[in-house]
Amino acid sequence: MTRVTNADQVLALLRNHLDRAQRRRGAGQASTPPGPREDATARIQGVVQAAPLPQNEIERAVIAGLLVDAFGDAIANDARFQAIVTEVQRIVSADKDGRALLTRAIAKLTGAV
Repeated sequence: MTRVTNADQVLALLRNHLDRAQRRRGAGQASTPPGPREDATARIQGVVQAAPLPQNEIERAVIAGLLVDAFGDAIANDARFQAIVTEVQRIVSADKDGRALLTRAIAKLTGAV
């Protein structure tokens, strides 16, 4: 049985928001790029544990890492990527359940659980 982590739940929430936004724009469904990828949890954990960061920056790193994992490395090179990260962070933070989920995921990634 596959275990669903908090990071997986945050990723699902992000995908859901992005899919809805794309449908409203008529752009179709978002898709996950094919091919093997490094475990998102391990990469994000490495970033947040590498140096002490303010909570806001940790949230951005987690969200950016999850978006890159979901949509591929090329998205990080898009000039609009930081604006997307900011918007996703705003959406997740505005939702009580989204905020709680992101907080639990960060606590788990930073070993504060």
